[in-house]
Amino acid sequence: MNIVNLFFDTNQIVLQEDIACQYSEVDYISYMEKVGSNRELSIFDEKLLTKKVDLLLAQFNASDDISIKEKIDEYGKQEDLGFFLIQYITFKEPEYFIMSLPGKETMFERLLRIKNTCKTLKEYNCGIVAIRKNNEIESFFYYGSRKKTGKKAGKKFFRSVFVNYTEEKWQADNLRYELMTLPYSDGPVFERLVQQILKTCFAKVYKEGVELKTQVTNLSKTDRRDIQITNRPKCSNDFLNQLRSRDNVDILLFDAKNYREELVQTDMTRFKSYLDNNTHFGNLGIIVTRMGITEKAKVWRNEQWLHSNKKIIVLTDKELMKMLQLYGEGEDATVVIEDKYYEIISEM
Repeated sequence: MNIVNLFFDTNQIVLQEDIACQYSEVDYISYMEKVGSNRELSIFDEKLLTKKVDLLLAQFNASDDISIKEKIDEYGKQEDLGFFLIQYITFKEPEYFIMSLPGKETMFERLLRIKNTCKTLKEYNCGIVAIRKNNEIESFFYYGSRKKTGKKAGKKFFRSVFVNYTEEKWQADNLRYELMTLPYSDGPVFERLVQQILKTCFAKVYKEGVELKTQVTNLSKTDRRDIQITNRPKCSNDFLNQLRSRDNVDILLFDAKNYREELVQTDMTRFKSYLDNNTHFGNLGIIVTRMGITEKAKVWRNEQWLHSNKKIIVLTDKELMKMLQLYGEGEDATVVIEDKYYEIISEM
């Protein structure tokens, strides 16, 4: 396998013993010195284009070598490297790539800009795996395999590279990546993604497994519910057991809304009618949306909670991300719903 390494610490991943990288950070420094003065970044060092590339390794946080850092900063390390990667992937189209980035919000934004700018990246199946320390993302890997390679072959390759990465973390981080990159207003895709997230996060809560149904209509065909999860008795979560025994929540009702703006009261009244019309939902329902709800909608929700005993919990991207993080760490992800429940009570 032919590998090009640009500022990548290969101790972070596991490569076969007989694999040797063709290039190192020195090659990139030489390249920057060659073109940095006139800023003609479309000119490539010919050595970096001569051989077939199977795997491109790159990282945005450069070497710890101070002299190298200073030299790169002189030429605008971050922007130049991002542009260089776009060009390199476009010209060479490696079978696989792995990029290492620090776990900062700005790097997520930069990554998305690169993805949207580089048309070639659309020909790759991409994903993210995150490295956490003290519950914070310390760094993450952005990886991709060409679509013609096939999803199964790509997954098999990356699972061999990230050999110490658990199946749960792998699954959670890929769902986080899909949520991060999902456009607003695409309702059906968001709904399917929420289904996957809920099915994943509830997978180990019920002894008999999670029973999740979608697009369920009532007998009169007047209501269509997005997602339902049967709140079975053999459950390891005390809060869900309490909902069933105290509030008669035999079925957990979810509604998915992929809106760019905050939800308003009228968005919630229809959902409340589902609770009014079916006793098996008890007095609780959960709306999953991207941006939360307006202050007026919060007032209305609190009034329903206090005076009609109809409790509506709203989960945003932030809560979904937290649920996936807990799942990836082997914890009970549904505690996020419990925390949100008591957070609403404390604000009344």
